[in-house]
Parts: sequence; C-alpha cells; structure tokens
Amino acid sequence: MGIYLLIALILVVAIAPLLQFAPSKRQRRIARLREAAALQGLFVEFRQLPAGTPVGGEDTRVGDVVFYGLRLPPQGQHRRERASWQRQGEEWRPLDRRQPVPAELASLPAGVVAASADDACCGVYWVESAEPGAVARIHQALAAWSQRL
Repeated sequence: MGIYLLIALILVVAIAPLLQFAPSKRQRRIARLREAAALQGLFVEFRQLPAGTPVGGEDTRVGDVVFYGLRLPPQGQHRRERASWQRQGEEWRPLDRRQPVPAELASLPAGVVAASADDACCGVYWVESAEPGAVARIHQALAAWSQRL
C-alpha cells in the first residue's frame, strides 16, 4: 500500500508543473474570438488607443483593449484622412471634431470603446468581452463602413 502512495505522489509532483502550461478559460475564449475574426478577414493588433480616449469602467485596463481592423484597398494618389471616434455611453463623438460620426458605429457591440480609420484600414478598439457573435457584428459594421471610405 505504501509503495502505491509513493508512486502516486511522484506522479503528482511530476505532472503538476505541466498543468501550468494549460490555457485558462479566459485565454481559450479570447483565442476563439481572434480565430473568428481571422476567419472573417479581420486582423488583430495591439495598438495604442487614439489620443484622448479614456478607457471606461474600473475593471477595464488599457492592456485589455485590442484593435480589430479591416484592411482597405489602396486609393492610389488619393489619401484617406486619418480620423478617430470614441464611445461615451451609447453616444459616439469624433476626437478631432472635423469628421462626422459614421452611422455604422451605432451597431457595434458594447465592448467597443473607440474606432479609427486611416489610409490602410478601418477598425475598432474593444475589450474582448463578448462571444463570437460580437465579432460578426464588428465585421459587418467594418465591411459596411469600408465601402464608404
């Protein structure tokens, strides 16, 4: 009986460090969201929030905000103007005060805190807190928005 207990103890000691390499539930959820984004043609980047964008909520840190973008076709000699918007509650406002708020931003999920467009892409900064259905909503909004840029 003592030998079996010793073998079990040795196995537990040997296997325990390996369990730390298993992804957490949150990491698996984020991986599913990013995979859904990639399958829909979006790219994911860690970017700085546009200047002047506060991150809302006590449980949200700047490091939790990720950029999901859609690449735009080149315009040739015509350059798109860089613009950014931030969400305040249910309202969107431009950060540079020159650009009107794109109508497509109203359909974005609640975790989206900001949006931006430039010559290469349009996209949103959001806290990956929703299910893959939110990624589909982001893709639909960005696809519609990109048609007007």
